[in-house]
Amino acid sequence: MTFSPLPAEACCAFCHAPGSSTCADCRPETFLDGLTSVAPYGNAIVREALTNWKYHADPEMGKAIDLWIRQSVGARDFPGTLVPRDATITFLPLHASRRRHRGFDQAEEVAKSLASILGTTHASILARTTATASQAQRSATERKVGDLDGIFETVGPVPDSVILCDDVCTSGATIDAAAEALKRAGAKRVWGFVVAQGG
Repeated sequence: MTFSPLPAEACCAFCHAPGSSTCADCRPETFLDGLTSVAPYGNAIVREALTNWKYHADPEMGKAIDLWIRQSVGARDFPGTLVPRDATITFLPLHASRRRHRGFDQAEEVAKSLASILGTTHASILARTTATASQAQRSATERKVGDLDGIFETVGPVPDSVILCDDVCTSGATIDAAAEALKRAGAKRVWGFVVAQGG
C-alpha cells in the first residue's frame, strides 16, 4: 500500500480540544497526560487498513501500518510532545481469550514498531483482567471515560514514565483505564501513542 495518511491534528484524547496534552478541563477527571496519534480515524483508508489488520490479521495491512508509524515518527514536524526518550514503551493488552482468537495483539505490534524506531525495547507491564465488548462496536454515547476503570492491573515494577500504545483511540475510555492502573502503581507520567484517533 503506497498511501500515506495526512497527519492527525493534535488534540485532547477526551474532548478533542487543540493540543496533544490532556486539556485543563479534562485533566481533573482523567489519568492520561496526553496522546500522540499518527492518522485520523475518520480517514476511510486508515479505518479499513486497521480493521483488516486487527480482525483479519492481514499481513500487508500490518506492514502498511508499521510504515505509517515509521514515516510519521521519523518526520521532522512530528509532535515533539512525545514522552522523553527514556520512557518505557508498553501497550494495552487484549484479554487472553481475544488474543487467542486473533492470534496476535495489535497494540503490542504498535509498541514494537515504536520501540524499533526509538531504538529501545517494549515491556509488558499491564494485564487485562476483564473481557469487555469491543469499543469500536459501541456508540459514542455508550463510550464514557471512567466506565472501564479497573479492567487492567499492572504486572511487575512500573517505571516513572510510560508510553502507552494502542491501535485506535476513540473516546479515550480504554487507554485512560490503563493509564489509571499505571498511575495507581506509581507511574508519574503516562503518554498515549496510537495509530489513529477520532470517533
